[in-house]
Amino acid sequence: GTKQTCVAFALSEIIEYHNKTDVGEYQKFSTDFIYGCRDEMGYKEEGMYIRDALKVVQKYGDVLYEVLPGNSSVINAIQKVTANFNSIKEDAYENRISTYYKIKTIDELKYSLYTLGPAICGMKWYDKSYLNKDKIYTYDKNNQCSGHAVMIVGWDKDNWIIQNSWGHLWGDKGLD
Repeated sequence: GTKQTCVAFALSEIIEYHNKTDVGEYQKFSTDFIYGCRDEMGYKEEGMYIRDALKVVQKYGDVLYEVLPGNSSVINAIQKVTANFNSIKEDAYENRISTYYKIKTIDELKYSLYTLGPAICGMKWYDKSYLNKDKIYTYDKNNQCSGHAVMIVGWDKDNWIIQNSWGHLWGDKGLD
């Protein structure tokens, strides 16, 4: 869509992956909780830094999508979280992360993917970017326009396999 919620989408997908591993069934988690839980950040504009989202999930956790549904603008997400925080904070707390770390090398990323599962990744986004005929992200390095967050789920001989928040119509059914 048109909302800059890619960080919350990627992080909620990672929570969903680990929750499925723990409880044995898939449950959808809220992006609005992560996106709207900005009490101490100060940054209230659209979009979100990965580090800030990780701090939210480490401190508060996340709730199921059915508890706080939607893909809201930052103002609406903050209002929804604020209005419901006292009644949902215990549910969120059960889904906290204990720690996170910055991956610095390709070998560290591969090891992390193999041992821990998917990883959130920030990337530069360029004007006039596209997927070429082989579904490889292609861009003009002279036209950076923003940042984007995705979830890295694996790799092949030449490329990272990512899950994008743009739905099943992007790439290969949501994977690039």
